[in-house]
Amino acid sequence: MNNITISCIAIIGKQATAMKAQDMYLGVLFSMEDLSVYGYMTNTRIKFITVLTVPDVIIKDLDMKNLHHKGQDVARWRDENTYAMGVPAC
Repeated sequence: MNNITISCIAIIGKQATAMKAQDMYLGVLFSMEDLSVYGYMTNTRIKFITVLTVPDVIIKDLDMKNLHHKGQDVARWRDENTYAMGVPAC
């Protein structure tokens, strides 16, 4: 599993230099008989990798793209709502 993840990070890096887009949903990066790996990179070059066991239903690219956008929203919310120790929150 670790090798798959590292390989997918390298794939995202190679595709990112070729695409130069604002928001990059890269789709399926790797697929095996029991796993599918999806990739997404933000405009700030934060990489999201989602590893799923292959279900009986087909997962649409639009659904995965929306999932990655929601993950980015959660990460942004977390960054905005945390503060350093000893610094007042207000």
